[in-house]
Amino acid sequence: MAIHKNAEDGLISFRLIGAEVDDGCVRVSDLSNCMAKIQGCLKHVERCITGTSPSLQYVIKKMHVGSPADCELFAKTPKRKNDIRKSVSTLLLTTIASLAAGDNGSLDARLDYEALKSFQEFPKVARPAEERSSRRLIVGGHEINPTYFVTIDEALSIEESSYGSISGSLERIDVHKSPQFSLFPRPIGSPSVRCYFGDEMLGQITDALKTKSHVTVYGKKDYIQGRLHPLRVKVDSVEIHQNDQIPSFASFAGCLKDIEGDSVDLIRKIRNEWPD
Repeated sequence: MAIHKNAEDGLISFRLIGAEVDDGCVRVSDLSNCMAKIQGCLKHVERCITGTSPSLQYVIKKMHVGSPADCELFAKTPKRKNDIRKSVSTLLLTTIASLAAGDNGSLDARLDYEALKSFQEFPKVARPAEERSSRRLIVGGHEINPTYFVTIDEALSIEESSYGSISGSLERIDVHKSPQFSLFPRPIGSPSVRCYFGDEMLGQITDALKTKSHVTVYGKKDYIQGRLHPLRVKVDSVEIHQNDQIPSFASFAGCLKDIEGDSVDLIRKIRNEWPD
């Protein structure tokens, strides 16, 4: 699979070479599976860049099926003013190149666990371990090779686990499979931490999301190589910190003697008591 040099125009080209048992021809099921993996990866990359649900739409611009199969996918011009097609294509390409070169230390910090998992799907398309039934997938001049497999597995492996806490802002609740939410710790720009919680916490988590509260979660924290914050937390409990609010002048009235009326009267009294 190769990324087109003019990534800014949203054009992504890929090449899939069929297995020896099929005389190098590409099966329709393999091609459709490959396209699905590519689309899934693109959506995760876009989500990590924007922090919102993916919106780019891809269409087939050119296709040649045979041995090998070549296809070009084109990202339609987005309705939003900010055209992120180049950013998405570039991050996809640089990540694949790093993995194929065995360099997981240079992986972009914006890529969260789910995004990295989508890059782990490409080896399932190539299957190089099975010689006669293996296919070849080439990306921007970088083949999905055995080094790629090892590197992505290492990037996703858990190096250390500990029990403790982590604080941050709570966003993006997902209850479709196992209930989870994203926690964004400080400093700003740090990759999100995926927090898994029990059904009994759903009401508490939902309330925190509605009020945009800062939270502290307690539980088992799993770390991977090269990340300051944990990759994920299995949450045992959550502490919600209400947003700090600046008190009004009127709220101080009960702290002072002989104050009646509104905040204007309070301010006037404080001013009159200032020394000359």
